[in-house]
Amino acid sequence: MILKVKKQIGNDVLEVEIDERDEKEALARAVFFLEPDYCHVCKGRAVKWGAHKSKDDKGQTFTYIDRTCLGCFARSTAGSYQTGGLFWKKFEERVAKTGDTVVVPDNEG
Repeated sequence: MILKVKKQIGNDVLEVEIDERDEKEALARAVFFLEPDYCHVCKGRAVKWGAHKSKDDKGQTFTYIDRTCLGCFARSTAGSYQTGGLFWKKFEERVAKTGDTVVVPDNEG
């Protein structure tokens, strides 16, 4: 099954083509991109997507994908399942003074 996903992100449009034999797996991959950009911390919808790479002390490179709320600067990072596929973690408030991260519970229901 081939799915094409278009998502408006600010002034840009992200277009992704998913080619997956298993229909459920194709839909599961599409859901990652269709997840609403909604900050659970301040309830804002102005969200910027970003990515960066980092190396661990063994020299292995990791790619991080994140969303940052432009209202309160909370951040949501993409996680990956061991069996493949991505999911969004909850938005976390960023505390500037200490660099600590505070997890804010989702009160939506």
